[in-house]
Amino acid sequence: MLKIGSLFLSPVIPIWLILLCAILFAGLAWRTYAFCSLKYSERWILWCLRMLAFGILAVLLLQPSRRETSSELEKPVLAVLLDLSASMRDNPQAEKMSRAEKALAFLKKSDIRKQLENFRVQYFAVGSSLQEGIDAAADPKFSEPASLLAPAINQLAERLRAEPLSGLLLLSDGLDQSSVWLEGRAQQIPVLIPELENIPLEQSLLQQDFSIESVHYPRRALKQWEVKVEVTIRRRNGSLAQTFPVELLQNGSMLRSSEALFEVNENFRKLEFSFTAEELGNQLYQLNMLPLQDADAGNNRREFVIDVTDARKRILYLEGTPRWEFKYLKRSLLAEKNQQLNAFLQSGTGAFLNFSESEHQETLTLPAFSTESLRDYSVVILGDLKADSLKEEDYRMLAAFVEKGGALLFLAGGRSCSPDGVLSSPLFKELAPVVSLPGAQMREGRFSVDFTAAGRSQPAFSDLLSELRLPPLLSFWGPVENSAFSTVFLAAADGSPVLLGRRYGQGRAAVILSDSLWRWQLGSESGGSGKGLYGRFLTQLLQWLAPGLQTQNEEDSIQLLLPSQEVDLRAKIRMGAICGKRVSGSGLACRILVPDGSSLALPMLPAQLGLEVGLPAPEAGYRCEFVPEQEGTYRLQVISRDGLSSEEALLVVKQPVLEFTGASIDRRWLQRLAKETGGVMLPWEQAGTLLKKLPVRPRRVDIVREYSLWNKWPWLAGLILLFSLEWYLRRKWDLV
Repeated sequence: MLKIGSLFLSPVIPIWLILLCAILFAGLAWRTYAFCSLKYSERWILWCLRMLAFGILAVLLLQPSRRETSSELEKPVLAVLLDLSASMRDNPQAEKMSRAEKALAFLKKSDIRKQLENFRVQYFAVGSSLQEGIDAAADPKFSEPASLLAPAINQLAERLRAEPLSGLLLLSDGLDQSSVWLEGRAQQIPVLIPELENIPLEQSLLQQDFSIESVHYPRRALKQWEVKVEVTIRRRNGSLAQTFPVELLQNGSMLRSSEALFEVNENFRKLEFSFTAEELGNQLYQLNMLPLQDADAGNNRREFVIDVTDARKRILYLEGTPRWEFKYLKRSLLAEKNQQLNAFLQSGTGAFLNFSESEHQETLTLPAFSTESLRDYSVVILGDLKADSLKEEDYRMLAAFVEKGGALLFLAGGRSCSPDGVLSSPLFKELAPVVSLPGAQMREGRFSVDFTAAGRSQPAFSDLLSELRLPPLLSFWGPVENSAFSTVFLAAADGSPVLLGRRYGQGRAAVILSDSLWRWQLGSESGGSGKGLYGRFLTQLLQWLAPGLQTQNEEDSIQLLLPSQEVDLRAKIRMGAICGKRVSGSGLACRILVPDGSSLALPMLPAQLGLEVGLPAPEAGYRCEFVPEQEGTYRLQVISRDGLSSEEALLVVKQPVLEFTGASIDRRWLQRLAKETGGVMLPWEQAGTLLKKLPVRPRRVDIVREYSLWNKWPWLAGLILLFSLEWYLRRKWDLV
């Protein structure tokens, strides 16, 4: 250690003034003693005492301080990361020591301990999270339920950012479960890895596992329209380039085939199949992939069903009373050539009679509410009906119809909106766009209405925006409470909603809270299409409720992304979403239904998505995170902020189990880690030379220490001593 010292002055007053005062003080003091009857030696002693006191005061005024600079050699930092997951206790090769025993034995080797003396060693542990300051000599417990290695290394790199980090010694089996990779600074830290298990390379190839991670498809499609199926394939425990076929079958017959091409070190691959739906009904599709080497063939197949319906829009209309709304709505819908209406009116006995007045009377009686019968319709309209007009099974079938892509329109009336009406049925609680509040009734008068901002932004209503002023309504139902996922498109002057819509599953539901909208047909001018205002409004409303498949896929689609649908309790869940153009403009929110019945609402923020949500390449989307605190099945719903688009998924949360897998170490993951960070991985027999691969470069550090010299007690003690001695001598020589 080399020390260099220097003296610094910080005078309170200028030094020249202190010197001038010293000269004046010295002269006056000598002159004072010159007229005394003292010997020359006595005068000289008293004068020296006073000058010494003045000297001490001068030192205090100069405020001297000392600065010492020392130069030292600081050892580089070596981080030791010990994997404490339960899989470290596995020993599938039946060796003399398990991985955990080898890891601890490595740190206890005499040559390794000697090499560690060249570093400032900081110990860390990793399992479900990063732990700092562990004692490797205290027999740590290898019981963590997961190995989140890459996130721990990223976190460790940030924590030691200010340290002269020379490298990272990783003692792990490499069975990382995080689905992420190193970021930023972590990629610049050399990782040294001793191989804790001897496994032949040929056997390690057999450990790689390909699985179908997720499939995104429309639950309902139109005949002769294009259908898109997106599949994400994941690879575990492998890094070599691989290519294998992926087949899409329909009802057991080959429909499409593609190649899944995995590049070196690529773990995800996304494929897309496009085809035209040719057959009506529930069509069973099957995805099969055929990798050459795969540890588990049970996850190489996925089946799903798409309900294919007729491209022509068929509408089922049920009305409870013979009112004007029934007459004019039926007349307007029958005028549409691309629509087929089946209208039924409830009689006094409760039976439904057919009033379609159509040339094609395919259905003279009310169809049974079932998956097969509802498949023939794109829209179901429920008029002024009591709740008991439908059976409990009918409600469930209608809800499933909408969830799979159908459309449901409620027409308000005194009976349908009442507490015992169809709109207020508890079986429609999750689906209904509104809930009637106590005291709600059909308010009558003359009410001006207009489109809201959300209504004006909807392309479906763009043709109606040219109207200078919409005709007034003579009634509307209120007050009501909007569903959390509903959007108001048409409202009265006081803000009361008149037309509301919402997304439910892959379908839509809407309600018109007025029974006088039919008056728009009276005296209204025809638009460019030759239809009156009422007819144009209904046509565009039904177009929004049941859009064409291509338009829906392009603008309203939402794809919910999860790295896995089975997770451990209290593990951080990362959710991603990719959406269409219209949804992207409004933003997304996430609603989580917890197993105990409660719900959580989380914002989804714009983010660049990647491997953490299962995407093979970065893609712009939305992301949010949450930590499940209960076991069971969670229902995740991502919904656009205007409530018109949504996507759902199920997440199974279970108690974490010990990570005994029987799998060998992931040699390829560890080798990739060492290669991409500039480190090295050595077999167990050569592990003793591992730290020699890391250059030891001590860092010279200059330590500066500065302290004051004037604010010390000896100066005060010196003054007191000088004044006391002078007083004593003056008394002795009779000068007092």
